[in-house]
Amino acid sequence: MFITSILIAAVLAIPMLELAFNSTRWGLPSADQSHLSLPASGLLGVLVPFEVQPEWLVFVGVSIIYLACIAFVEVRSGAWYWLCVLLVSVLLSLGASTPFYSLISSLLPGAALLRVPPRWFFLGIFSIAILAGYGMDILASRERSDQANRRLRLLTTGFFLFVILLIAGALFLTPSPTQRHQVSVVLVLFIGFWAVMSILGRMKLNVMIVGWVVLVVLELVVVHRDILVYRDITAYRGYEWVESIESKARVFSPSYSLPQHVSTTYGLEMSDGVSPMQLKRYYEYMASATGFLSEGYSVTLPPFPSGDPSVPWGFDPNTTKLSKLNIATIISAYPAYSEDMVLKEEVDEIYIYELANTRPRAWIEREGGDWEPVDALSWSPNKIDILVRGPGKLVLSEISYPGWEVSVDGIDTAISTSDELLRSVDLSEGDHQVNFRFVPVSLIVGAILTLGAMVGLLWFCIRT
Repeated sequence: MFITSILIAAVLAIPMLELAFNSTRWGLPSADQSHLSLPASGLLGVLVPFEVQPEWLVFVGVSIIYLACIAFVEVRSGAWYWLCVLLVSVLLSLGASTPFYSLISSLLPGAALLRVPPRWFFLGIFSIAILAGYGMDILASRERSDQANRRLRLLTTGFFLFVILLIAGALFLTPSPTQRHQVSVVLVLFIGFWAVMSILGRMKLNVMIVGWVVLVVLELVVVHRDILVYRDITAYRGYEWVESIESKARVFSPSYSLPQHVSTTYGLEMSDGVSPMQLKRYYEYMASATGFLSEGYSVTLPPFPSGDPSVPWGFDPNTTKLSKLNIATIISAYPAYSEDMVLKEEVDEIYIYELANTRPRAWIEREGGDWEPVDALSWSPNKIDILVRGPGKLVLSEISYPGWEVSVDGIDTAISTSDELLRSVDLSEGDHQVNFRFVPVSLIVGAILTLGAMVGLLWFCIRT
């Protein structure tokens, strides 16, 4: 069943692995792998949602943890297995806080790609949910032994005393408790009351089960409603100046002055931004084009050494390289200087520059270094059709990536890479119809494996 599950996921997993192999995430040093490791004290966050680093949010809930603990009052088959999975996930989540993370991450294939160790706690949450199911089964049983009842009463008393003391300590350390904290206290008291009533068996079984489900949902809603951020149209106010930017060309900001949601709203393509899976060749190209150091790992492009995008980091534009990416506009929170950049306007302390001699989405390079825009083109994410006159090298302002194929006048031709980044193809003299197609082998192989696994699973179900 484990192998079948892997094969079913192959249609997504294989292309993802190909992307990871070509990204800056591949081969991360140990310091980057253990970034934001969960501190040991952060494990208390499974019961109390402390106001800390978002990556350390491991809240599960008092009700779920209590039910999971009950699973060991009368140990059911499989409970110890899921406890081991939970312990391993906790050990991995602690990352650099333990001496074992480097060893474990090196032995588990692909473990280093996760980067932030607390993400391993997903397996822990899954294990806790299964253990909670075992616990609910024990709690719903009306035929528990006297020894099991004594253990259950002792567990309930000790568990809720610990939780009450933990919450009291958290409230003491919180300068100004919010309404969420107050509601959480009331919920914990009610969960304790419901636990006692469940042990005593003073209610119908269906009522008890529904009550626990309601408590679990309420506890999660109370905590997570303050985490979700809702944005309305007012989030885009103050960016009216974006309307003056030419939308057909790309935009670069060394200070992240144009947020990604705003650029999407106005139909602009950004060459910078936040992405945890950046293509390594593009990252290195942009390093040489803008002047940042390409060493180490960063989820932002460009990386911001101080953590504040508005602080100058030494932006040193190579306008020739930037122009080949079809970048026509540079937006900065501070002045930038280059002979090929013209200040178009300054709005609300935002400097908007135009880049001279910006290349189009596709051009042909002649002998001697001259270039001309293509005659006509049809552009889509997976297909690009171009009508162009040779001779020369046709260059697209697009990243060369495994899976792209090209045909010239209907004949398959070798695709090449220009400037170690951009897709290109050599053309002979005359008019040519050039067609680029994205046909990733990784996706085809993954789809075949997934389809085969699903057919095999269906055949097995029919036969049994």
